[in-house]
Amino acid sequence: MKKLSLFVFFINFLTTTSYALTNKSFYLGLGYHSENSVSKITQSQTGAKSMMGTTTTPLLLKYDLMMSGNYFFTPKLAYTLMSRNGSGSTLKATYWHIMLPFGKNFTGSSWDWAIGPGIFNRTIQGAGGTTTLNNGTSTSVFAVPGTSTSSQIISFNFLTNYKIGSHHINFDFITEGLLSSDKRTFDLMLGYLFQFN
Repeated sequence: MKKLSLFVFFINFLTTTSYALTNKSFYLGLGYHSENSVSKITQSQTGAKSMMGTTTTPLLLKYDLMMSGNYFFTPKLAYTLMSRNGSGSTLKATYWHIMLPFGKNFTGSSWDWAIGPGIFNRTIQGAGGTTTLNNGTSTSVFAVPGTSTSSQIISFNFLTNYKIGSHHINFDFITEGLLSSDKRTFDLMLGYLFQFN
């Protein structure tokens, strides 16, 4: 009987409708970001293309603000607190990504959707000195820059979110260089956000 009661509670918990986007709500969480996904880069020694790209774990901040017609402006910031090290610790890479989407709750559901542009900034800091790398069948010594450089690109983002109480699971599909046929890349990000209000 106890197991049946627990099962009924769990089903009611999952099926209770609570809208994911909530006016003047602030969120904090973590993401798992795969850059240059969908068979654009390789992660293996053989050079075979990989479905998953370079991964980072950014801090996520989000805010919801209701506009007219039950639409929401829902800006979101992804920021890497810990840098990603390059091969042989020759570089450190960080990024911040500001997304500025507008969205709406799905009617009668705990799901929402949002779509809009963003600005993606990457910063790479070289360690300086030299490093020895494979070069064909032998190795060669290469210089490592000791400077920092940043680049910005416009992104186009599609976001969806599922709410369970104050807990939110979100999935972001990020397109960089949307109008470029040779520089266009796709990123995937899975995130967890906690709603504070």
